[in-house]
Amino acid sequence: MALMERTITVATSRVQSLEQAVRSLGRAAKRLGVAPLPLLSVNWSTRRELKQTSETAIMDGATLEDVDTRITVVAVVDCVITLPDCGASAPGQWRVAGVIERVRREDGSPGERTNEIFCDPKDLPKLEVFRHAELGCEHCQARRLRAKTLVLEEAASGRQIQVGKECAVNYVGDRYERDIESLHFQEFIGRVIDPYAEEAERGFRGCGGPLSAWDAEEVMAHANACVRTRGWQPAKIKAVGRLGFQEEMPNPDATSAHVKAVLTGEYLTVEALAAARAELSAARIKAEADLAAIKKAADATPVMIEIFSGILIEAQRREAGGIEGPPYDVTEADRAQAREQIAWLAAQTPDPEKDNFLASLKACFEPGWISEKRLSFAVALVRVRDLARTRAEIEAGRARSEFVGQPGERREFSVTVRTRIPYASQFGPGIIYLLHDDSGNTLKWMTSGTGLPEGNTFKIKGTIKRHAEYRGEKQTELTRVKLIEEPTKPAPPETGSPAQSPVRSEARLEMVEQSLAISPSASAPAR
Repeated sequence: MALMERTITVATSRVQSLEQAVRSLGRAAKRLGVAPLPLLSVNWSTRRELKQTSETAIMDGATLEDVDTRITVVAVVDCVITLPDCGASAPGQWRVAGVIERVRREDGSPGERTNEIFCDPKDLPKLEVFRHAELGCEHCQARRLRAKTLVLEEAASGRQIQVGKECAVNYVGDRYERDIESLHFQEFIGRVIDPYAEEAERGFRGCGGPLSAWDAEEVMAHANACVRTRGWQPAKIKAVGRLGFQEEMPNPDATSAHVKAVLTGEYLTVEALAAARAELSAARIKAEADLAAIKKAADATPVMIEIFSGILIEAQRREAGGIEGPPYDVTEADRAQAREQIAWLAAQTPDPEKDNFLASLKACFEPGWISEKRLSFAVALVRVRDLARTRAEIEAGRARSEFVGQPGERREFSVTVRTRIPYASQFGPGIIYLLHDDSGNTLKWMTSGTGLPEGNTFKIKGTIKRHAEYRGEKQTELTRVKLIEEPTKPAPPETGSPAQSPVRSEARLEMVEQSLAISPSASAPAR
């Protein structure tokens, strides 16, 4: 028996239902002796998200006030269904083109006769003429109450006739019953598979609930505003779990959590927040007026005064408690920064084998929108861009660095601590200080002392031990260093802005990258 393949796009939430439907087709095929059995193949490599945009008109009476545009996405995958081509196949000059069955009216009332037609879909247009026909036999012309007749088609001329089952033997032989079952099975295939194809045509509405999605620039503008206001917080933090072991736990104060809460409407908008606060204030004013009126009333009792006093106290408490508003405000500068970050990411060409994180992040932003499922991963672009900028500053600093003085020379330096790298040796623990002088040259000092924080500027006196290069950077190593002026602390950051870390070494950068606490495996695969 010939095979036919049918490829349909199915929502991932409906794949299990489709598998059950194909299994039911297999059971029906076994009963009919149809071989091979129907087979479903899910091509998971085609898994993707489809964008859906819906618009809702906001009316004020008959006047259109605004249009609310909502972007949603639904995860889909391509499925290939292999089916037996089980159309009627009786040999000879005639074939069974279709089966016509009378549809009984449930109420039993008379009316226009309607027939149900079972046939190959490509033959249905030609068989529509039998939709309201009498179920008679053109061979024997016998008039009887029939529930089912066959439509036979002559192979040479294409002429169609309607005959009863008993008379069909004269045209197609004894196999007409098998042909009838095959046509019924083909109709069953359409009834089972067609609804999944129709779901794709209507945009997968109602297929497991699509996820919310937002424009990529809008997501990054919110992320920048949140980091500017609250500082960067990773999606996961290390904490002690229930068994007493340290493990990664979701961070309730994560940047992505606040961004998602604002985008999904968990926080009130500015307008709604003002209206809610005005409502609380009005309730408190009304409670004050009611209490004043009841105190002046001649028939007021102590119980009534106590009740209205309680209402006023509750209104005052609610107003004093306030309503939590959005944790940040998005500015035009945040949106400009978002455009720069997205443009920078689009210009990157990462190798998925060497930098799967960046490759996955770029794939996440390629559609131009971010789904609710990808939000936590997408927000990490804020840190990725900052780290790339920091790395570029380090590389630029390396290129500018020159050797200072001559080995053996002792002199004074005005330096700033770039980073501190702890180390251990046979003589005990120590710290490697990487310093910058006023000209941007790199000085290296190994010591067992501690207490010089990063970013502080101070004056030292030391002896130049030697000149050396590390990863292309010219470094001047110092020894016998003596502090001759107390460190000057850097200026504090502006109010409401997160503290900015100084330029870090490569080792420090790797530690910061790990602090993102977002697994690339949960992100969209690199394309």
